[in-house]
Amino acid sequence: MKHINAKRVAAVAVGTALLGMGLAFAVPVSFQSVPIVSSAGQPVVQIALGYNGTYPASITDGVAAADIAAAIGNLAYTTTPVTVNINASQARSVLKPVVTSSAYKLTDQQVWLNESSSAYVSGSYSFGALIGSVFNRGIKLNTLSATKTVGTVDAYPTTYNLTASPTASPYTATGFVPVSTSVSASTNGGGVSFSSFLNGTDANIMRVTSTNLPSLLSNYGANGENEYLWLTGFPVYDQANSSFALVNAGGAYQINFNKPIPAYTSSNSINHASIMFLGKNWTIANYTLPSGTVSSSTYTTGGKLELASAVSPITTLYLDHFLNSTPFGVELSGFTEPNSSGISQPIYHVFYNGTLVNSTTIKIGTTKLFNVSGHKIYVYVKSAAADVFESASYAKTQLYTNVYNITDGAQLNKTSAPGWYTDILWTNSSTSGTPNELEGIVAYNSTPTTLYPGQSFSFISDPAIWKLDFEGSSLASGDYDHVTSTLTSVSNIKYSNKGAAALETNITEPGQELSVSSSISNAFSFDGQINSTVNYLLTPYELNDTAHTAPANTAAEVSISSPGNYISATNPLSVVLTGYLSSSAVSPTSASVTFNSVSGNVIAPLDFYNLTSIEPQRAIPGMEITAMAGSNTIGVLAPIPTAQILLTPVSGSSVYGLGSAGSVTYSQQNGQPTTTFALSGSQDSNTMHGTQTAYYTYTMNEYDVPSSTNYNDSLSYAILNSSAGADATPLFQLNYSSSATGYSHNNMTYLSSQKNSVKAPAGFVTERGSKVASIAPESAVVDMATSVGELNFYVAPTNVTAVVSHAKTYGPYSIGEATNIPNVTIANVSAKISVSNANYTISGISNLSSAVTTTPSVADVPTNIENMTMPGSPSGLVILDTQAAPTSSLILVGSGYVNTLSAQLQKAYNISVTPTSAPIVKAYPSSATVGGPRILVAGYNASQTMSAAKTFIEDLYANAAKS
Repeated sequence: MKHINAKRVAAVAVGTALLGMGLAFAVPVSFQSVPIVSSAGQPVVQIALGYNGTYPASITDGVAAADIAAAIGNLAYTTTPVTVNINASQARSVLKPVVTSSAYKLTDQQVWLNESSSAYVSGSYSFGALIGSVFNRGIKLNTLSATKTVGTVDAYPTTYNLTASPTASPYTATGFVPVSTSVSASTNGGGVSFSSFLNGTDANIMRVTSTNLPSLLSNYGANGENEYLWLTGFPVYDQANSSFALVNAGGAYQINFNKPIPAYTSSNSINHASIMFLGKNWTIANYTLPSGTVSSSTYTTGGKLELASAVSPITTLYLDHFLNSTPFGVELSGFTEPNSSGISQPIYHVFYNGTLVNSTTIKIGTTKLFNVSGHKIYVYVKSAAADVFESASYAKTQLYTNVYNITDGAQLNKTSAPGWYTDILWTNSSTSGTPNELEGIVAYNSTPTTLYPGQSFSFISDPAIWKLDFEGSSLASGDYDHVTSTLTSVSNIKYSNKGAAALETNITEPGQELSVSSSISNAFSFDGQINSTVNYLLTPYELNDTAHTAPANTAAEVSISSPGNYISATNPLSVVLTGYLSSSAVSPTSASVTFNSVSGNVIAPLDFYNLTSIEPQRAIPGMEITAMAGSNTIGVLAPIPTAQILLTPVSGSSVYGLGSAGSVTYSQQNGQPTTTFALSGSQDSNTMHGTQTAYYTYTMNEYDVPSSTNYNDSLSYAILNSSAGADATPLFQLNYSSSATGYSHNNMTYLSSQKNSVKAPAGFVTERGSKVASIAPESAVVDMATSVGELNFYVAPTNVTAVVSHAKTYGPYSIGEATNIPNVTIANVSAKISVSNANYTISGISNLSSAVTTTPSVADVPTNIENMTMPGSPSGLVILDTQAAPTSSLILVGSGYVNTLSAQLQKAYNISVTPTSAPIVKAYPSSATVGGPRILVAGYNASQTMSAAKTFIEDLYANAAKS
């Protein structure tokens, strides 16, 4: 039918509603949080039927809409009053509970189970490839734990080996794998650097068989035909486009025969065997064999094939009988005189639109083309016999509409399949000699492309049968640990004194700190401590103070060495000395000295017996301050060569301990092996003179593949001094790559599993899937992948669509009931009802002594349903999809095949409606894409849509009963 009449559907709904008016309610009703009937008894949705979709809506869609409208009418308000008298005292007596126990256990407990996954694709083969790998050895079927480098050796050998038939892959049969884009470490993640596949093996090509993809043929037909898809490509993170990519994506389509097809039959006539090629049935019409020889265990390529698309089976055609294939008709009109061998050849009349266009002899075992104004028909004669009794004369005849030519090494089809070439494979299974048996056909892509997430690669564009879809990364936002590094200047830090000649246990000094924090609680362990943060003191000092037996009786001379360009006349350095003036002094005395330049010395006005503190105003790496009394050294503040970890103060102490300057153990605490984060370098081996120099390197190691027992790759950054000199705050900058890449700013350094060092700016992704989230002079954030990331792909027929997120509810299940979910059973549910006493007050019925008025109605239902409208709506309760207002709350009946609004909703939420999918009854919220709230009630066929409508109505009544 071409049109749906919404008013007529409403009229059907009226009749249905009249039958069910005993179910009327006067309460608000909702479905999955979408209001259906208001508290005033007014419908607040409209029912939208398809009008001008791809296909006309079925009459059953109208019936489903009428049933839903009738149900809403039953739930809407009524208008004929009915008076009911209630006796309050009797009601109390009836409602009074009887308590026989102080506790009741729940019985008949039931549970629901929810299952969800990130991707659910029916009828396809899904797999993952590690970032920075090549397809084949980057994928081990069912165990995604290996990757490889392109070259001569596999980086991570696997136990999975490709089984190829023929022996070598289709690509090595042609001698090359097409590569158009060079993949380099400077622009692609994973630290990979390659420009071609391995040569002469299958190591870089993945093969998909019927085991993976059921739509591929396996040992099909008399010849045992098999179909295979071959995939190629380099999965990487494309730094130039800040996106994952499959570079040089390509593939091949192959058929081969377990029983190779002889080119000729025993009678030396052409073997018109039937085969499947690219989803269509073909009959082999002719061969051109390759030259040369071949053994029974090998194959060669070459020759040509003519594949005919049959429009009739081989038919025994008797004399004066017709074989029709509109607009052509073929009549066996007679036979020639016998030749010297006594064989008579059949004579045919060929008709086009009932007009005789040709009369000719066709030799037995041959095929002849007839062309009428560009319309072609091929006539093949398998066998024939002329009998003295004309009624017994016959010719076994078959008709073809077209013949498809395949030439080895040539394009498959310049118009419909550009960039696809063919190999025809021949063997001789009985003896060594002429290649005379068809072993298989390969169509391979010679123009590789780059795919980004959401894009597809089709095997042959016309006909398009299968495709490779690139879904994207397997890692979601919750699969990362956000590790933040921050530089700060601290005015004073109390920490343990490590001086060899030290009277003071603890000292207070200014410092430059590096703080590394994880979003995981207790991620770091070091020196017996566990914490989510580790603090490094980049400028640690030690104070060596020597005691004297009597006052030196001379002024203390203070000198400073290696301050670089961090002291100037405009920004001098103040140093406070604290100590005792004599051995009998009760309390210490402090004095300040000031340095206005690198070489300036200032004499303190006090005589010190010994020093307990030398504290500069600010920290300067490598700076050493010495206090002398005459020829005696009374105190030296010297840098500790390596950075130190600040340990948490012990209970009752405000002084930090200093840990070793090495590494900390980093644990993601999710079953992953631990790694190390390490700060290396020295603060006293460099002098700052206005040029930037790397003092430290911070390295974050990680495991690049799941099966690793040793970490192979890492992210690191160099910590350089600021060139600002005396005015620098903070003193260091951490946004530099390491020396291997030339101390480039706004970069980290990535060391790949193949030990390639590349610059890693913000956005860089490692082989594991970790990301450089941001990097600035004073802070850097690295999102460490908590599991090894993969790139998700699937191979499927061209009409299969991926569902990005999938969720399904199972149940309800009773205690102990089987769930049909592997290894899942329902345990006991512990719950009970506690009753404190038997005294109850029944409230809410004291005012029921008077009459209660309710309003079930029958007479006004037709008017109500036909005229029920919502504010601003163009028509009544049942409308067409073309009449719906964008912001209306709608119930969409029918899928996107018949309803344009359903099609819009399905596209927005990536919903597939297929012959094998279940009917859909689900509400969707308002959005800018689909408009107002939508409820989809649909199935693939008419019975599924009716079933969905029934489910929806049952849920409405159930919700109303709860209200």
